Amino acid sequence: MEFGREERAWIHETFPINSRGAKFYLSNISHAEFPEFSFGGHVEEIVMTNVRISRIDSYAVVNTYTVIQTFKMDRCSVDYIAYKAVRKILINDLIISNSRIVKIESNAFKEVLVRNSFIFDGNNVEMLASSAIGLIGPEKVEVRNNVITQAHGEAFSVYSRGTVLVSDNIFYSIRAGALRGFKPYQPQFYPTIKPNQESPGDFPQLIPQDWEEKERLHQMQLSNLTLMEFEHGALSVDKGYRLAYQTIQLNKECECSGSALLAADLIGLQTGINGFSVLSAQNTSTLHKSLWCKTPRKSQVTSLAAYEEEKCKSSVLSSGWSIVIIVLASILFVLLLVGLAFIFWCTYRRNKLHIVKPEKKVYHQTEFKVVYEPVTELQPQQLPTPKAVQIPPELRPLSEETEVPEVASRSGNQRLVTPYATFLLNSRETIYENAVPEEEAHVIYEELEPVGRRVTFASRTESAQEEREFLESDIG
Repeated sequence: MEFGREERAWIHETFPINSRGAKFYLSNISHAEFPEFSFGGHVEEIVMTNVRISRIDSYAVVNTYTVIQTFKMDRCSVDYIAYKAVRKILINDLIISNSRIVKIESNAFKEVLVRNSFIFDGNNVEMLASSAIGLIGPEKVEVRNNVITQAHGEAFSVYSRGTVLVSDNIFYSIRAGALRGFKPYQPQFYPTIKPNQESPGDFPQLIPQDWEEKERLHQMQLSNLTLMEFEHGALSVDKGYRLAYQTIQLNKECECSGSALLAADLIGLQTGINGFSVLSAQNTSTLHKSLWCKTPRKSQVTSLAAYEEEKCKSSVLSSGWSIVIIVLASILFVLLLVGLAFIFWCTYRRNKLHIVKPEKKVYHQTEFKVVYEPVTELQPQQLPTPKAVQIPPELRPLSEETEVPEVASRSGNQRLVTPYATFLLNSRETIYENAVPEEEAHVIYEELEPVGRRVTFASRTESAQEEREFLESDIG
């Protein structure tokens, strides 16, 4: 039958296999299911070609008594491979090629010993869970030309005895440590498959004796890989391999900043996940030279090293000139501030205030202090009510034409200037004898000031008569 027909073409019925060396060839089956214990006993070969399988249940292929020469799935469509679907069998060659697999559950292939080769080629896998394919001892491992939508940590748990080639694969989402499940085989550390206790004669020792030969050179090559989305440590591998990188294309735009740390992030040097191998600087440099990225126009891809050589040098040079210009501008600005400060200091020193005290001491201004004082409105001063002054009748004014600038008294033959009080009254000067004391004259001034005529009162003398005679003789 042709592959893809709707009718149910074949349903496998479980039955014991007692004959030696049974070979199964399944081809062109539109719908198939493999329940538990579908294959067991003495099986020599299992080949499926163009078979649509809805599910392979747990323990579908388990406890075979002989070595399976070939286990091959070619151009098959498998919806689901359950936990421990293939377990504890010995195979010479395991080949899964050109198939579409929706989901391979964790430990779907568990404790499967492979003598010669494991080839996983040209498959489209939507989900590859952690430790989905667990194999022990293949001498040749090839994972190539696959499109894997999701690859979880340690998706391939393969202990190899030779070279591991992972090439021409597209990972739409690859988690941290997805390839770290590949490890060099060391028989003293890994479990072996025990023979069936019920029929020990039919079940030979599965671990070949030649597997414990001298140590081999374990190599691992990662080439032509496309990582659409990746976590830090996505390309972390076991440190027991000699690594070789070639053309790792990233779905990432080329950038000058941060490109140096990209390789270290991919191999897990910048992650906090325990157990990641610490690779040498040489491996990091080799991976960095193998990385490819998208150009800013996103029309083509280019080597990250070539992009840095072409684009980043000019940007580094321009950034260097920018730094030089910024430094020079900062220096000029500082010098300008220093010059302005020097000019201000000189001017301030020259224009300092000097206070000369009566004792001829000079005090220089040292600082300014501004004290805030609230503004208050000045109130007009209230003058006391003037006292009424009565001029004694015995005081007689002199002639109005006579001006006496000062009043003098006789003391021997010497003229003495006596104090007097002057007030304004009708712009004329009048002198009275026996003037009142000075404090009373102030009262007269306060009372007569608004009149506008100057009046001069002589100070108190020995007698009014002597004063008058002295003034008349002096004027005459």
